[in-house]
Amino acid sequence: MDADASGATQNYSTQISGGDLHGIALVVVALVALGMPAGALRGARPAMIGLAATGLLALGLVAGLDVPSLDNAGPVGRLYEDVSAGASTGFFYEAVGGVLLLLAGGGPLVLRGKRSAGDESRASAEDLEDRRRRRPRGGRRAPGR
Repeated sequence: MDADASGATQNYSTQISGGDLHGIALVVVALVALGMPAGALRGARPAMIGLAATGLLALGLVAGLDVPSLDNAGPVGRLYEDVSAGASTGFFYEAVGGVLLLLAGGGPLVLRGKRSAGDESRASAEDLEDRRRRRPRGGRRAPGR
């Protein structure tokens, strides 16, 4: 930081980014999540859980690191009175990306759970009906047995 004779700063960065807070952590989360949609589309439960987990991790990073410092103007706010800080597009992209990952993994898990319970009860009713049709009536055995 360079100061001139009047006390004003020169060559001082007035931008603080989310990358300053969490580095490349969200990039790593995105790379981990990159291959999972293919498995989730094929119905792989571990891929769905992985997508939901990466969404939760991304939202945790946003909520834990970015949200507390949204109104923090940093050192520039200490030097000048009329400085303000707030969320920019990157913050919203991070938050929406985390929500989309969570929905992409958690949505099919919830829907699959409801559908599979109905399918199992329907399948067991059909199996029971098939067994009744195959069973000989009156306890008689087939000839030759």
